[in-house]
Amino acid sequence: MAQKAAHSQQRDRGEGRGAPVQATVQAQPAAQAFTQAGRDGWRAARTGRRGFGRRREVSLRLYERAASIALAKGIIIADTKFEFGLDEAGELVLMDEVLTPDSSRYWPADSYREGSNPPSFDKQFLRDWLEQAQVDGQPWNKQPPAPRLPDEVIAQTAAKYREAMQRLLG
Repeated sequence: MAQKAAHSQQRDRGEGRGAPVQATVQAQPAAQAFTQAGRDGWRAARTGRRGFGRRREVSLRLYERAASIALAKGIIIADTKFEFGLDEAGELVLMDEVLTPDSSRYWPADSYREGSNPPSFDKQFLRDWLEQAQVDGQPWNKQPPAPRLPDEVIAQTAAKYREAMQRLLG
């Protein structure tokens, strides 16, 4: 089960600050799509209120700490996701990628403006390119075959990831 943590106002209204919010998503086996679950209901019944509460607590603590460190380095973590599982003993385990440009949206704090769509250091550049991409002279319908990525798009995406790393690690 994945937990997403984000500053609510950044995610919802594009503002620069706000209290963290949390949402739970779960993969649907047949569709492999994600659906957002309500705060109560099936997820608490499925994983137990204690398990949900622990994931929520860990997600928000991780996000708040990471967001604080990143902001000190000039980056706003607009949102991120954390994926959890249980080990053989039933203990919570953080797994998969954590706080990478593939699982997070990073915005430069120095060029952020309220109400704007800020430049980013994540895969948004690639997503934006795919939205305007064409296959056989038509807008890509998100079905195979995917458009071929130009070398320039690959290089620019990689450069954005490297810039985020440089800003965060120095």
